Amino acid sequence: MNVIVQTPTPDITKSTDFYSKMGFTQIANSNMFTDGKTIIEINSERFARPGIKLIADSWSKEVELVKALTKVIQKDDGYLLGDGTGTWIYLIESSESPSIPENCAPSLFGNNQGLTIESIDIEKAASIWNALGFKTVAGKVEQGWISLVNNGGVVLNIMTPNCCPHLFLNPSISFFNGTNNPQIIETIRATGIDIKEEITHFNKENNVDNIIMSDPGNIGFFIFND
Repeated sequence: MNVIVQTPTPDITKSTDFYSKMGFTQIANSNMFTDGKTIIEINSERFARPGIKLIADSWSKEVELVKALTKVIQKDDGYLLGDGTGTWIYLIESSESPSIPENCAPSLFGNNQGLTIESIDIEKAASIWNALGFKTVAGKVEQGWISLVNNGGVVLNIMTPNCCPHLFLNPSISFFNGTNNPQIIETIRATGIDIKEEITHFNKENNVDNIIMSDPGNIGFFIFND
């Protein structure tokens, strides 16, 4: 199974410029970018929506399980469903899928820790993602989060309401950079790309030590110290 984050765009040039300036590598002959861990596809079709694409030869078995949990719409290339978070999931049936180039450098955002979504019904969301091949490996609902991973090593974090005191876009990608985060933030500032939110909530000195970015299609990026 391959996993791709789909980002729509009103302006392909503007979206391409965002990912280029943020240090993502463009995959040859495509509108896809990667930081070595996540593949992001810029989709200029007018009916495109932010979401997560899962690519496999067939989804027939999984779809039968998912139909008991949520509505599933059949499409020419597979299926479309939601996980209760507002995140659209595209199940693409194909024997071909993009691959990440070897020795691909990280983006300016730093250490990629996986996809992150927020859900008002974390149990339902987890059940849907479990049916699609993701296994819960860490966290507890009582702690406000769980972490899942698929057989390709893609990490998906699901957060509960009132867990994150900042803007939250579904889906987002989290980057945890420890004590290097202030330096990374300054590098991002130098690109001239607008920062969506500067966060001081976790800092007693009221310093900006975490930020949120978003691309033109409203995919979120959490650049945090932990």
